[in-house]
Amino acid sequence: MSENNEWISSPKEERTVVAIANFTPKQYSEEIPVTLLSFCVGDVLHTTHRCKNWYFGQFADSRGFSGIFPCNFVASLKQSSGRPASGDEYDPNDDPIVPEMARVLREWHPIWKQKFARSHASFHEIRGMMLEMLKIRREILFSGKVTFERMQELKQRSIDLIALGNSKLGLDVIVRDAKGNSVNPEKISAVELFHLHEKVAVRTKTRKETRISIPPLARASASNHIKSYKLAVKLSAFAMSVNLKHRYQLLITLYHRDHAANMVQFTEPLAIEWSSRDSFLRFDDMDCSDAVVFTDINGRDLEKERRPHVVVFLIRIGPMDAGGDVKKRSAMTHNSDLRRPIGVAVKDISEIIVPTPEGCRNFYLEDVIVPFILCGERECLYDTLLKSFGSKPPISKEKNPEVSLSMRLFDHAAEESMALQERSAHEGRKFGFPEVVLPEYFRSDIFVTIISAELAKTKNVEVNVSVHDDEGNRIEVRIFRCNANTNKYVLKSSIFLQEIIYLGAGAEPISEFRSVVYYQQEKPKWMETMRIELSPDLFAKTHLRFTMRHRSRTEAKEKIADVPFSVSYLPLVEPKSTILRDDRYDLTVIRLTSAGEKNWHDRDISYTDEAQGMFNLRSSISEGMKLTTKKYTVNLKEVLRVSTIICSTKLTYDIHLMSLLKWKENLSNVKSVLRDLQRVNTAEIVKFLRDTLDAIFGILMHFADTVDNDEEVFDALVHVISKMNEVQYEHFKSVMNSYIEESFHATLAHRKLLRMLNIVIKKRSELQNVMKATYFMFKFIVKSRNLYVECLMPDASSNDEFEEEVVEVYRSMADLMKRTEPEAQVSQCFCLKHLPQATADLVTVIKPATLSACWGGILSNVKRSQRSTQFLTTMREIVTSPLFTSTDARSIILPVMCRKIAERLTLEHETKLKTAQKAMKLLGTEDFKTVDDGMAEEMELTVKLLGDILQFLWQSKDQGVEADVHLLADELLMPVVKLIFGLPSGDRFQQIMEFLVVILTSLLRQMSTHHFKCFFDKMNEKVLQEFLIELLNLFVNLITNPVFPKQWGDMMILRSSVILKTVKCIGATMKEQFLQNMVVQLWENYFKCAVQFITDPALQLETFNPTKRNKIVSRYKDMRKSMADEVRTMWLSLEMQKIRFIPRIVKDFLEMTLVPDPELRRETLPIFFDMMLCEFCSPPPPGETEKIPIRGSFREFHDEVIAQLDCLVEGGKGDDHYKHSFKEILGDLCAKHQDLKKTGTAFVETVSSLMEKLLMFRGAASEESVNNVMSCAEILLEFFGEIKQWKLHLKYLYKLFDLHKAHGNQAEAAYTLLEHYRLLSWKKSLLPDVLAPPKCAFDARSCKTYEQLKFRVAHEAMSLFEEAMMWEPAIEICKDLCKHCAEHTFNYVQLSNVLERQAAYCKNIVQKERFHAEYYRVAFYGRGFPAFLQNKEFICRGSVFEKLSDFQTRIMNQFPNAEIMKKLDEPSQEKMDSPCQMIQVNQVNPVENPNLFGGRTDINNKILDYYQHNEISNFVYSRLERNAQGATSSNDFARLWKEKTFLVTRKKLPGKCITVWFPVVEKTRELLKPIQTAEEAMKDDNRKLTALIKLLRDHQLNRTQPSPSTMNDLNLMLTGRLDAAVMGGMKNYEEYMLISFQAFLTAEYLEMNPEDLPNVEALKKLIVSTVELLGDLLRIKGQYLEEGIRGWYDRLCECFSELRMHVLADYPDFLSESMRSAAVEMGNSNVSVAQSAPESVNTNRHSGSWMESQSGQNIVQRASTNVFNTLRRAKPKKSMSRMTSGDATSHWYAVEGRNNAIRRRSSIEPEGELLHHVNNVRASCFELPANAAPPLPQKMGNRNSEGQMSSSSSSSNL
Repeated sequence: MSENNEWISSPKEERTVVAIANFTPKQYSEEIPVTLLSFCVGDVLHTTHRCKNWYFGQFADSRGFSGIFPCNFVASLKQSSGRPASGDEYDPNDDPIVPEMARVLREWHPIWKQKFARSHASFHEIRGMMLEMLKIRREILFSGKVTFERMQELKQRSIDLIALGNSKLGLDVIVRDAKGNSVNPEKISAVELFHLHEKVAVRTKTRKETRISIPPLARASASNHIKSYKLAVKLSAFAMSVNLKHRYQLLITLYHRDHAANMVQFTEPLAIEWSSRDSFLRFDDMDCSDAVVFTDINGRDLEKERRPHVVVFLIRIGPMDAGGDVKKRSAMTHNSDLRRPIGVAVKDISEIIVPTPEGCRNFYLEDVIVPFILCGERECLYDTLLKSFGSKPPISKEKNPEVSLSMRLFDHAAEESMALQERSAHEGRKFGFPEVVLPEYFRSDIFVTIISAELAKTKNVEVNVSVHDDEGNRIEVRIFRCNANTNKYVLKSSIFLQEIIYLGAGAEPISEFRSVVYYQQEKPKWMETMRIELSPDLFAKTHLRFTMRHRSRTEAKEKIADVPFSVSYLPLVEPKSTILRDDRYDLTVIRLTSAGEKNWHDRDISYTDEAQGMFNLRSSISEGMKLTTKKYTVNLKEVLRVSTIICSTKLTYDIHLMSLLKWKENLSNVKSVLRDLQRVNTAEIVKFLRDTLDAIFGILMHFADTVDNDEEVFDALVHVISKMNEVQYEHFKSVMNSYIEESFHATLAHRKLLRMLNIVIKKRSELQNVMKATYFMFKFIVKSRNLYVECLMPDASSNDEFEEEVVEVYRSMADLMKRTEPEAQVSQCFCLKHLPQATADLVTVIKPATLSACWGGILSNVKRSQRSTQFLTTMREIVTSPLFTSTDARSIILPVMCRKIAERLTLEHETKLKTAQKAMKLLGTEDFKTVDDGMAEEMELTVKLLGDILQFLWQSKDQGVEADVHLLADELLMPVVKLIFGLPSGDRFQQIMEFLVVILTSLLRQMSTHHFKCFFDKMNEKVLQEFLIELLNLFVNLITNPVFPKQWGDMMILRSSVILKTVKCIGATMKEQFLQNMVVQLWENYFKCAVQFITDPALQLETFNPTKRNKIVSRYKDMRKSMADEVRTMWLSLEMQKIRFIPRIVKDFLEMTLVPDPELRRETLPIFFDMMLCEFCSPPPPGETEKIPIRGSFREFHDEVIAQLDCLVEGGKGDDHYKHSFKEILGDLCAKHQDLKKTGTAFVETVSSLMEKLLMFRGAASEESVNNVMSCAEILLEFFGEIKQWKLHLKYLYKLFDLHKAHGNQAEAAYTLLEHYRLLSWKKSLLPDVLAPPKCAFDARSCKTYEQLKFRVAHEAMSLFEEAMMWEPAIEICKDLCKHCAEHTFNYVQLSNVLERQAAYCKNIVQKERFHAEYYRVAFYGRGFPAFLQNKEFICRGSVFEKLSDFQTRIMNQFPNAEIMKKLDEPSQEKMDSPCQMIQVNQVNPVENPNLFGGRTDINNKILDYYQHNEISNFVYSRLERNAQGATSSNDFARLWKEKTFLVTRKKLPGKCITVWFPVVEKTRELLKPIQTAEEAMKDDNRKLTALIKLLRDHQLNRTQPSPSTMNDLNLMLTGRLDAAVMGGMKNYEEYMLISFQAFLTAEYLEMNPEDLPNVEALKKLIVSTVELLGDLLRIKGQYLEEGIRGWYDRLCECFSELRMHVLADYPDFLSESMRSAAVEMGNSNVSVAQSAPESVNTNRHSGSWMESQSGQNIVQRASTNVFNTLRRAKPKKSMSRMTSGDATSHWYAVEGRNNAIRRRSSIEPEGELLHHVNNVRASCFELPANAAPPLPQKMGNRNSEGQMSSSSSSSNL
């Protein structure tokens, strides 16, 4: 390492490092002026240089970043991997799964973090898998030593985790080989890759689901397989309610229903015996000696219909009586070991076992409590058992015993069951043989069941069973086992064992079985089973002895316990020397006489001779009589019933089989012996398979010189072989194979077998069994031939004779395929099924070509309708056989297969099936779904066969593969393509479709360029053209609608590489054959296919993670660029034919250039310039002037690019880079071309501008900001309008319309429709598509002409205006419609309807009250907003009744990251250029148009009101500033400056502006002096007064009553300007009107500001005008004066007189004529005004009320006058003058409440009491401060029947 600061190359061991800590270069960024890499723990980096403590390098995953980083943050990859591996030990670091786990974890990590950010449900699950994978990796790398077995286990677990995690995260499936390593798709065939993907998918699905799924294309074998199970039952605990005083037995066994619906036992029990005094026993969970594993249980035993049960018998071992002490009882009696019944416990497991497609699902039950049902005193256990099936235990006072069981069901070979048996669990054998009998299976068991007995006057019987030989001795036997290889018995143990009887599994062997004793039962039912293990060679001289004894409490005294009272026996061998059959036997009960009892001893077997003689006489003796000898007596009514099941693999009960085995003893009867073999049970045959075959071939060879017995021998051999095909005996095929290889020595058998096989096939019609035996038959033939050659003619080289015999047999089978009779068709099926299995043997003795020719003859003769499924399976077996590996043989058989496959791939067969299906559906005769299933199965097998062929050809290395691929292409390529297009729909066919695509991919992949050329050259031009079009369309469909899941990344990429290769070959053919003879559709399909390929999502490398992207690039490179080069080459090759594809192909090329790859864009964008130049220089189209040689424009290209670009960008394609690339590349090309310099450059600018606007619209739509979307939509529709793209203009117009309607902006929606309305004319011609609206809400698509659509749009717009209460623009539409109807169409009916609607609108304007929305200014400052909002101001129209705070909240919700500005100052330029987001919101007021209606003042206010709030483009807002500059007075008005800001929008709101906001185009500011501010304030006040006066006068003219709100405004306006209680007295108001403006009206002010003289005079005029307006209002109020407020009105008149007096005195020069004339009558002003009030002021009172009387009116008038006079004289208290505005308002409510009380009392109290009440409240009522103002009324008063306000309500409102 260098010590200086120079950079040197990194050492080799440090080239690859891994991060051991996170490194963030922020702390070094200021100190080191170079690029620093930032990485996280686990990142792998490649270093190139090192300098002291720093590395220079880059990321290993090619992220494109390089820089320096510190050395102490990383470690060498070898150092970080842990210990070094020793040479002899297994090194886990060498396994590729270790780096793969690291790579997977890095790939998962960012996706996992996104799951957390989105709160995804799978976050914790993925986390658990990642932690487990880290744990596995840590164990592999750092645990020290990992054994190979442990490594395989960890590897498999990690593979499962990776597969499951990738599935949940949506990542690609990783396919692996048999060793678990990931495979390279380039090195395996497409078919194998597909199968690997399927296996991963099935395995992953199995991990997710509890039930196992069968693979889609491999269902056939699983359902027919008979599966064996093991049921483990463990005793966990036992409980009884009383202490245990005796020994107890538990017998646990299984029961189910037999074929007669009887519950029967089918396994031996587990016998558990113990002695304890505890009432509760808990058995050790780890000790399995109390557990049993019931073996050899098949699926039929566990069927739900058979109701399998677990049954537990509880038996007591002790004296007859359960009471008393055992020791004391045993001292007096000998019956302390009696077996007495207690009860039965039953658990039904039929509901627990769930069947699945592969069998029964494993289950586990732990600690199931099963109660016992107690047995009655005189009841048998079996009767109790029958009662307990399907019933609940009866409820008893004492708790019954209970047993706790744990149960588990295993597969037959489950490791868990093996582990249980290794832990001392006992094996419970099934009665009889299992379904599958293994060759090494050995048993020699006898299951004996004591069923019942019928005895005369005998009770308390105990049956004892023992085994004796023919001399009376009990059997002394060694335990033998049979050696399967030597077929001899070997000694298991050297100890002599006498006990061979077992009570059950787990029980100790005994020499004598003792039954349960039932109390007082003459016909006891025991149903007890024992197992006897007996050596096979002892059966012949052995019998079973059954003795019966009386058992009682006093048997010791009576001495009857030792001697039986009867005996029965059962020989194990029948007289014909065969063993006893499995059956039920009724044994004769032989009673002992007194002499017999005296002479009885254990070895006495005289009963066998006596009984034999008695049985011979039974037929001649009547029923009921007794047969008596000296020692024995027999009563034929007494019987003992037993049953036996002998499970012996060495002994047979079949006499026919024994005759065959001893054939040499009867040579004259050999034919019958061979024929009788077919009567033998198959189980007996397989037990003696070797001996049987030896006997058959011994007979064959013994009669070798004759043919007399050949047929019988052949049939016997066929019978034996055919039985091997049965499922339960299929494992014996290995025995047959071992026999052929080791024991078969018949050297001449092949001649006789071939001869007989040929004869039988030709002559017989029933050949099913013969065909089943063909496989082993040919194995015998081949073995015999080999023995013959070895022994007799080792030097012979000629094999022609033998081959000819084999060929003759195959010819006979080929002829068999031509037969049509039903029997022959079944034989054909079996022939096709079993004959291919013999191919592997036959190919060793005859030439492969000869055998291939034989198979060709058979396959050629098979008709399509005959056994198609089996026929296809047969061909698959041939493909996988050794025959197919021979080039010569394959060249013969493959053409036949191709023809047969082609037949089944054509659609003719499908058409016939569809026709038959329709017919059956109409007739209703058959289930037509079966037809589809049959066709799908045949199609599935066909594609599998083709897949096997392609798989073989890919793996084969011989020279004939090229010719085979050529043959497949010629025969099958076109049918495969057509089938993919014509395959029916459905789930089953979808699976076939996937495999068909794999077949096509594999075939095209194996075809070379030469194959393609030869294939295309063989077709004529028309066929080739159609095929290429079809193939290209198929590629397009496969790309746009992929058949594989998107997680199958390797499969998708392989498919794309094959498509690229094929398209290149197609392009070469097209340039060669279809360039001069142009076929536009073919070329167009080619370009479409290429573009679809380039835009395929599976090839967009930018969207993949670095790992996947690097893997694809390293294997295939960027295939999009290769295809783009092909497209450019093909386009340039068109030369003068290019114009034929413009503008048809523009969309496809535009989509290609939008792919986000800079290099690809640089290569493809120049094609557009070529298109522009091509159209520009092309001749004009027919019909145009021929004087111009060229078009001189590229309008079609221009329009198509604009239209398609809009569509594509809206679909998510395109970005800023594309906009710049388009402008840069095409702009440079156009600028360099003389003819396109102007028009081309303009076009590029247009497209660039359009791209910018489209991207803004897409961005706004993705942000879900409605206002932004509306603004962008309006920008786009204006843009399209400018370039006259009306279709796109209407598209965005109606987008905007839909947005407005969806958000309740009816006015804006109507104005939007008016834009379309203006584009339409009144022509009656058909509407062009350009002006047709898109699909919208009001169904305008039904309109066919201009006129219809314009009427429809007009009515829809009017309806929307009507909803928005904007009737003025609706009237304008009505006028236009009326003009058209009156002057053009003369449709008066329609005209009348429009006029009625217009009249209604006019009436609504005048009569209905409308509320208008406010306008707000919104300014967006900062670069953080979208481009069209940055540093711009907008005027926005709010909703009706929407306040400023609500509007501000709505805006901020759209921009949650923005900051609201609290002041109206503009931010600095620095902040405006920063990436921040700042919003400024304030209210603005419309600027009135002074020229509205020509300045007329007689226009209705409601008409004016609309135009003051709508169709506005000028707005203003102001803010006040207090500045002492130039002020000489302390008055606030002298320092009050106002800044007014005027805003102008380009369009009117909401008139021509069709959005709710519009940008400000002009902004000006104006600063007003204080005098101007005051003047403006007075103008605003007078304007309000004038508007109110005008409104009231309109009501007078129309003779209508003003609304309560109008009257309330009038009262408030008068009170606020005249009443002293409101403004603090008359002097205060004078100060407001006069003194406040005194600063401007003094001579000093005019001397200092002479330029303000006009303003001062104007201010004086305004003051005088205000007084005049107040007088008018007061007079109008007098006309509407209501009863009860006369005093208040008088007070107002008095205040007004004083005010007018001041004005007349101070401003005489500015008085109007009316004011001058009124000055004369100042003294009588109050009286005259009072008298001007009408007398009918009480017209709104209810008739008959007290208020209408004269006295009532006088009282109220005097009371009101006194009140308001008091108000005039009252002076405010000093303390009240300091009240706040809020306190004053509260005080006003108090005063008003008291006034209302006075008014209410005036209607019911006399005058004196009312005045007294007024005086009482005077002090508190009239102490209101000067700043108090009455609150606005919250509720309107009640109306009477005429719509007027009631007096009480009006008074309260005042």
